[in-house]
Amino acid sequence: MTRQSNLRSSPQLPTLVAVAMVAASLVLVAGARIAGFEPQRAAALSDIKDSRLIRFEHDTTGSIKIIDAETGGSIAIADREGFIPGILRGLNRLRRTGDGDISAAYRLDKAHNGQLLLTDTITGVTLDLNAYGQDNAQIFAKFLQTGGDNS
Repeated sequence: MTRQSNLRSSPQLPTLVAVAMVAASLVLVAGARIAGFEPQRAAALSDIKDSRLIRFEHDTTGSIKIIDAETGGSIAIADREGFIPGILRGLNRLRRTGDGDISAAYRLDKAHNGQLLLTDTITGVTLDLNAYGQDNAQIFAKFLQTGGDNS
């Protein structure tokens, strides 16, 4: 019986490892903050270089029409497969769960630091499009550059 009580009172290796990992994480984070590191954050409104309200409409072929929400002019047409439909599926799912209008505009912003943000004007969700890769972000960046009706 003495042996059993010794096992219960002695610290176990996994517990010590977990405690050491938590302590090391705290030390690293504190050190980074003291050194001046700040994690990347969403661009403040004053950091926005370009902005545009855009809407997405599905046509009869399944393609997606990108429309300037303020003028009603066509910006581009996207295939029914790819990055844009993938992003919209997730965002529209959030709109449906909140009883939001699927056809409402999104705000596309480009910050001075190059960060490209897509904000759902209904749910408030903001996506950093650069996080999906440079090629995918470039697809949306073109929507800021297009000035007229490209239908």
